[in-house]
Amino acid sequence: TLLRLQLTQIKPWHLVAGMGLVQVLLGILCVAITLVTAVVLGFTVKGSMLAALLFITLGCLCSIGLGLIIACLLKTTPRSFLVSSFLMFLLLVFSGIVFPKPEGILTTVMNQTVSWTDLLPTSHLRVALDRILASGWTTAQLSYQLIWMTLQAIFILGVGVFLFGKQGPQRP
Repeated sequence: TLLRLQLTQIKPWHLVAGMGLVQVLLGILCVAITLVTAVVLGFTVKGSMLAALLFITLGCLCSIGLGLIIACLLKTTPRSFLVSSFLMFLLLVFSGIVFPKPEGILTTVMNQTVSWTDLLPTSHLRVALDRILASGWTTAQLSYQLIWMTLQAIFILGVGVFLFGKQGPQRP
């Protein structure tokens, strides 16, 4: 498919935007299926689904950016898959999704303690979804997580798109 696309006038960012949109929609669909399953099993949603959707979208954008970065740096599918799997494992372990989040406080910003795990987008996504869906918090109450995730999404996706533009499909 990429070889065929190289013969067209499509620009690398068009390709990234189209594939990225599909990936964001798939991510939202996966979370929706998971949430419906949780509700069927007895979970009660207490917060705004739109607020949750905002954070889910930012999380998907971060994941797409990380995938682009890995794919551009490693060049082969097996290597990219291996590194992506390891990175996802680290993101899950150190964000508090699987095990309790490790300590490691660096400083305080906006009355929030900042630890080294705050550099992981999954840390903020976990906190935001937990507080929105289980406790009914609003985005105003989650401004710290929203700012961090927005900045992370812009930076990570920006680096991924930049690398893809430099190393992605080349004209023959």
